[in-house]
Amino acid sequence: MHLVISMVNVRPHSGPFTIFRMCCEAASRIPGLQVTALCHSLEDVKCIYAPGIRFLAYPLSRKAWVFRLFYEYIYFYFLAKKLHPDFWLSLHDMTPNIGKICPQAVYCHNPAPFYRATLRDFCYSPGLYLFSKFYKYLYRINIHANKTVIVQQCWLRREFNKMFDLDNVLVAFPVQLESERNDSSAWKHAKTRRFIYASRPRPFKNFELIGDAAVVLYQQGIRNIEFVLTIDGTENCYSKDIYKKYHNCPLLKFTGCLDSEELQTYYASSEAMIFPSKLETWGLGITEFKQTGRPIFIADLPYAHETVENYPAVVVFSPQDPQDLANKVRAYLSGQLRPMLHKAICPEMPFVHTMNEMLQYLLKENGIC
Repeated sequence: MHLVISMVNVRPHSGPFTIFRMCCEAASRIPGLQVTALCHSLEDVKCIYAPGIRFLAYPLSRKAWVFRLFYEYIYFYFLAKKLHPDFWLSLHDMTPNIGKICPQAVYCHNPAPFYRATLRDFCYSPGLYLFSKFYKYLYRINIHANKTVIVQQCWLRREFNKMFDLDNVLVAFPVQLESERNDSSAWKHAKTRRFIYASRPRPFKNFELIGDAAVVLYQQGIRNIEFVLTIDGTENCYSKDIYKKYHNCPLLKFTGCLDSEELQTYYASSEAMIFPSKLETWGLGITEFKQTGRPIFIADLPYAHETVENYPAVVVFSPQDPQDLANKVRAYLSGQLRPMLHKAICPEMPFVHTMNEMLQYLLKENGIC
């Protein structure tokens, strides 16, 4: 049994890289399964503990889109003929042209087609604007050649069913098996009550909502809180404008991008997380912070409700209204608002909850194991 896992454009320290790592590590634990993983560089995958997996690197894959298209629609056809895999799993949105050499599936995690980009978005990120207009056409190419199309949430399945007339969409939550809960008490000893929002600076990440709420709280005399934002204004035009507009607010702390160890340190010292993003295919930061058991403030949007699942301490706010967020943070600080139990809605089948379950489903459905 031979499985190919393809993600040649993956960048380290990103959400998609986490998916790639989890998939490789899960595949390496399946007895009797030979795995070939296609990546950007061998240096990138040194952190992946997946004994027995053969990694093949394609350094040109991120150099220009023309190389990416060449790999997906020409080169991989001949690679599939050479490798003769039993199944091909593409983890990065595009369905490669491998004909009828073997069954295949595609994992779709870019939400760009479902984002209503504005001219403001174009000014900040022309790439995001163009992706929102044209990415659905890349999704569409060869999509009906897949035995299974994989998405991360139920709302995405509904959109894919509607947009591409599909009936073979699997919802696969991108989570690992439950790990030990991080019950660090470092946050209890912090000088100020720290809230964190860890994300990369893209216009739909909605950092300005926290900035506006922080300004409101400061004007109302609130001093015993610190909002940590993992940008510093040097990353792109969007973060530059966010920093310029809000850096004088004493309640805000701009850290810049944090590596995994630094991020865990901030999580340990944070009393709560705020997640105001307007669009996600999952919301990895929510999953990461859930291990603390502490309050999570989420935007009142479908992705956030699905990601938080069953969780004992949730506050929901409007992603469009900084006054609503400020009011709820102030009420929480004063003890007038208690985070509530959030109950998950069980997804309809087909549905799997972990990467291991996803691989088992794909292989079983195609008679491979």
